[in-house]
Amino acid sequence: MVGAGPAGLSCASTVEGRVLLLEREKTPYENISCAEWIPPFLDIPCIQKTEGMLTIYPGGEKFSPVKGKVIDRKAWQKNWLSSLKCDVHTGEKVLYVKNGRVRTDRGEYRTEWICIASGPGRAIEGLIPQKEHLSAVNMRFKLVKPLEYTIVWFTEEIKHGYAWCFPRGEMVNVGLGMRGRISSMIPRVIEFFKKMGFIKGEPIKITGGLIPQEEPHPFMEQKILFVGDAGGFTDPLTGAGILSAIDTGRLAGKLVTGSISMEDYRKELNKTYIPFIRRRKKRKEDMEEQWNYLKRTVERYWISIFPE
Repeated sequence: MVGAGPAGLSCASTVEGRVLLLEREKTPYENISCAEWIPPFLDIPCIQKTEGMLTIYPGGEKFSPVKGKVIDRKAWQKNWLSSLKCDVHTGEKVLYVKNGRVRTDRGEYRTEWICIASGPGRAIEGLIPQKEHLSAVNMRFKLVKPLEYTIVWFTEEIKHGYAWCFPRGEMVNVGLGMRGRISSMIPRVIEFFKKMGFIKGEPIKITGGLIPQEEPHPFMEQKILFVGDAGGFTDPLTGAGILSAIDTGRLAGKLVTGSISMEDYRKELNKTYIPFIRRRKKRKEDMEEQWNYLKRTVERYWISIFPE
């Protein structure tokens, strides 16, 4: 198992003692660039429940009663990692994967199955590289006044993406994902949410990452599986990926342990995730093509997917 994010943890806990988990970070989870929002039905401890989402865009705004939870991903993943009943190697970087062989900066392993859960933008020799991403930045601020809902802001300047403001108790996640030079937009996003009165001063922490924009690719060879962000199981429109990471990791674990067949594994992915992500990718591409008409585009392609 390559990677100790939600997908890797989910797969490893399903397989239990029959897995070696390799994580390149010596101290995992210090640089999570995520707004930390999840659907309310996921059984994960939360910092705060959210009662809806406010979408702000040129010429309008819309509140949608989309309930959810904001979690502490660092604490949740650390607890999950410590509970695993398998070998875990942190600070070990995977360099090469091929034909049941995994070479790292410490040595080489042979295995029947290889599960890649190394996140987006993987750079491992022998694997198909991901090419299409949005750049993302998440900043942690102290929350100035109460906020019971999430905020999403669309503007032409945040090309093909959006900015967010997601409360987490006394703190708040503020960030953005976009194509192009993201650093130039960070001050603009900070100023926008300062004017709304939710943050002030400088960010306590800044982290950066990537949001996959490709279609899912769960296989490379018969016994090399890709799960979570590494497999393209991320909603290209919203950037959400925690739920699909958990699900695809668990499903891969069932395949590895023989609980399901390869045929059933493919059927489940083709029924549940692959068609959904392809539809969302098409919707995102349509949004990008019509970005110059952003008011109409947001109303048609973003707001319409959320319930009244």
